[in-house]
Amino acid sequence: MEYFDLTNISVYANDIGATYDSDSPATQWYFDTRSKLQHIVTRLNEVLQEPVFVNYNERPNKQAGQGMGFVLKEYILAGFIPLKYQQLLGRDIFIKLTLANFTNSTATFSIEIDVNFKDSNNPYTDDRDELIDETTWSIPFDQSFPGNWDDLISKITPEVKTALNYLDEYLNRKGVIHVNHNKNSQQAMSSPQALNQILYGPPGTGKTYNTINKALEIVGENIEGKTRKEIKKRFDELLIDDWDNPNGQIGFITFHQSMSYEDFIEGIKPDVNENDEVIYDIEPGIFKRMASIARDNWLDATKGTKEQLSFEDAFTRLKEEWDIDPEMKFPLKTPGYDYKILGFTKTSIKFEKASGGTGHTLSIATLSDYFYKRREVRQTGVGIYYPAILEKLESYQSSTTVIKEEKNYVLIIDEINRGNVSQIFGELITLIEDDKRLGQPEALELTLPYSKEKFGVPPNLYIIGTMNTADRSVEALDAALRRRFSFEEMPPQPHAIIRDNEPVEIEGIKLPSLLTTINQRIEKLLDKDHQVGHSYFMSVDSMDKLQTAFTIRSFPCCRSTSLAATIK
Repeated sequence: MEYFDLTNISVYANDIGATYDSDSPATQWYFDTRSKLQHIVTRLNEVLQEPVFVNYNERPNKQAGQGMGFVLKEYILAGFIPLKYQQLLGRDIFIKLTLANFTNSTATFSIEIDVNFKDSNNPYTDDRDELIDETTWSIPFDQSFPGNWDDLISKITPEVKTALNYLDEYLNRKGVIHVNHNKNSQQAMSSPQALNQILYGPPGTGKTYNTINKALEIVGENIEGKTRKEIKKRFDELLIDDWDNPNGQIGFITFHQSMSYEDFIEGIKPDVNENDEVIYDIEPGIFKRMASIARDNWLDATKGTKEQLSFEDAFTRLKEEWDIDPEMKFPLKTPGYDYKILGFTKTSIKFEKASGGTGHTLSIATLSDYFYKRREVRQTGVGIYYPAILEKLESYQSSTTVIKEEKNYVLIIDEINRGNVSQIFGELITLIEDDKRLGQPEALELTLPYSKEKFGVPPNLYIIGTMNTADRSVEALDAALRRRFSFEEMPPQPHAIIRDNEPVEIEGIKLPSLLTTINQRIEKLLDKDHQVGHSYFMSVDSMDKLQTAFTIRSFPCCRSTSLAATIK
């Protein structure tokens, strides 16, 4: 990008307060200069140890949209914060790069921490004067101003680092984060992970990569200081790969165009019984399975006793005992009407009445509710068959004191926008809302269409989705889903292309600068949703690999949007 144009400062100063005119040199200078302030943030990412991004832009006064009806201001600004604070701070507070005082004898360039005081709910507004007073640094914006990008970044980097450190300390004093000085680490205290969140961005920006980190943090794993290999190993250990005998806290699924409600929630699927006969049974989908696992843990931690086994453990013991003695009897209140279990499906218990009838089943989910006393046992219909099995489950005791610990569970949905979300979630889209979760004052449960079971989503089940913004199917993302998820942008991070703490350079080509230039071109010609991610260049260490990154990985993305020829 071309450097600042100091020759037209007076042209802009003379038009301050003037009404918008698209042909006006002052208006053009305004927008050109604002884009250069934003470019400073991009260049800072090449020298700072942590990524930053623009979180605050201010348009000229009284802008009504589409370039109509505004007047030029006395100042031009761009605000930025560390990427780690994106969800925590939003647009509330920012480090501000400002060009101002154009009508004075000498304009100024300044760096300071400021707040969005126009938002009446901003919790930082009362501290605005303190923040500005303690952090403002400025230099003249005239012929003494650094003459090129490298000199400017070199001059302001120490001041930016000072502002970043002050921001950390300020947020620590406010109790918003906790700074561990011994470990040089930070942890957001007042902004826990959202129950439903989607990471979105262009291809190759590390969306799926970062779901691993987020999932581990949610389930309580400390990944600080660990290598990527160690992090991935722990993720694999917690990933549920055997849904018949789940032993983990993380589930993973990828949406696609053929995904349906029956795959995700529940549906009738064919199976083969012990006699090699094809039967049709109600099969729970991954979401129902994940919710059931999390729900059992939540109920056990909140309603179970220390001596009592969890429903899952007690039910496992019942099945083990039945395997040994399939003829075991379960009595009804009326003597002589004992019944026996014939077998177990994933959702129900098959049993044979004293009369020989086998046409009914008992719901495992309903049995779990009775076990944790979430509802009263119905003494009519098949309800009369639950008490005997329930009594058997309650008879199982642990030989040691059981620590009842509530755990968090995570379901990762990769490429969430590639499926028909309305069809896949169905009526359960309401149940994933924070205040509709089980245990909340506004909790809701619905009756599932196939199993006729009551179903609710527990408060300890987190959902993380990823969304590729370059995929056209993003346009069809259900509006109801958008309202129920928080969105975190995952932009390309050229500064991440480093080796030995230095930007990667191949035969004189600096890869961070190369990627920045490519993406600036794409954003100008189309939009930022179709930019190229940094992951395509992370393993490049030779010219051959760089050519491969272009011809096989990054350029196909460009061709799909008819940009390859333009970029070349």
